[in-house]
Amino acid sequence: MLRALSRNMKLCYERAFRAERLAAKARTPDERRFYRDEEKTWLALAASYDYQARLESFVQELRDLHIPKTDTRH
Repeated sequence: MLRALSRNMKLCYERAFRAERLAAKARTPDERRFYRDEEKTWLALAASYDYQARLESFVQELRDLHIPKTDTRH
């Protein structure tokens, strides 16, 4: 699963970079704003994938601890 997330993050960063380049070439302020907004959206999605990957890693570390369940009976 982490491998897929990495591919997704890479795609997001590639799209953000593309939007940044298109914004730099934009002819109108509206066009520039559109591509800047698109860039921000792709960067936010990449950050979301990164968070998901880190959270999954943290949960897996917790699972790997093999903490025995405590007996709540008295």
